[in-house]
Amino acid sequence: MRKRSVYLVAASILVIGLMLLPLAETPTVDTPPEPAQIISLLDALEATDARRRVPFPTGPLAFPTDHGTHTDQSLETWQFAGRVSAGDGRPFGFRLNLYRLRLIAPGASPRPSAWAARHLYWAQLAVTDVRDQTFQLFERYSRDGPSLAGMKPAPLRLVVDDWRIELPQGPTEQASFRLRAGEGPVELDLVLAPVTGVQPLSADAPSGNDGPQPFRASRLTRMEARGILAIGAQRHDVGGSGWLEHAWGDIPLPVGQVVWSRFNLQLDDGTDVAIFQLRRRDGSRPPTVTLVLTAPDGKVRAYEDAALSFQALREWRSPVDGTPYPLEWRLTVPTAEMTLDIRPAVQDQEVVGALRYWSGQLRATGQRRGEAVEGWGFADLFGYAATAHRSS
Repeated sequence: MRKRSVYLVAASILVIGLMLLPLAETPTVDTPPEPAQIISLLDALEATDARRRVPFPTGPLAFPTDHGTHTDQSLETWQFAGRVSAGDGRPFGFRLNLYRLRLIAPGASPRPSAWAARHLYWAQLAVTDVRDQTFQLFERYSRDGPSLAGMKPAPLRLVVDDWRIELPQGPTEQASFRLRAGEGPVELDLVLAPVTGVQPLSADAPSGNDGPQPFRASRLTRMEARGILAIGAQRHDVGGSGWLEHAWGDIPLPVGQVVWSRFNLQLDDGTDVAIFQLRRRDGSRPPTVTLVLTAPDGKVRAYEDAALSFQALREWRSPVDGTPYPLEWRLTVPTAEMTLDIRPAVQDQEVVGALRYWSGQLRATGQRRGEAVEGWGFADLFGYAATAHRSS
């Protein structure tokens, strides 16, 4: 059961980007995608397209190679998040996510034109200014093509317009990533160097249903972040911490009545906390919660509902339409000797873009094994808003 819990949390790595399931047909006209085209993919979420499925090779993952692209797989996501501070201690949260959706089926005839659309890209940049209590989100949509978007597997180079994720190939899995993205008043240029080892999810891990998992995933739970963050006329040299979650394949996704919340926290005692909660919108089933703790020595332990308490204490209502989101929680895990109070660093961190959900920076305070602990992290709350936002 504990193994299945770890796999479930790993599946939740994919967050909102997994809404881009391999359901789109190859476009007949090579035009840049619009947000509405992204949303239209949601209409067939529960469909199955076996033509697009590619078996995974079994065996262990290899890094840094597997930090790179897996273009034979239908969907792939890279999700970076972190907290950095300027020299005067001013804190910021950042997110840079990139999602790749393959548009052609395996075995399809080659499309030699440089302008042929083989993949669709969706990228998100978000910055939270804790001092000024602001949250800014930017999104890019593109397809393969010169000066549009593209990728190279080794060394990894992902490009969406002028946004870039790069991994100069190093001799070990500890190679550093460089993130560069900006729009309007915001510019992000960071180098993220792994502090902890990679946590892989193997393809031959049992799913408990139909054999091996149909996807692979890996996590770097702690990375040192250094670089520049500019907001308007203010340019900050920043440093802090972050993480990466990377996944590819046919990823299981809760749909329909399911509401789900995911939390990642880094505590100052070196403990990493991942929480995944599922519930039904109509309340017909009790919520389920899975917790995974990664100790400073890298040991991973999972806890089920019966071993913990995870309570929502307060709601916040969206200024868009009054949608309520839970935005304060208490986590208690007696056998882990841990109690945490979790609150948002900024109330309004709602994403109102191609999809609508709450995704933002958190603060955590509490106790772990009799000692006071503090930490920070991010939450993704999906399924609370009834509809995706559509631009007029």
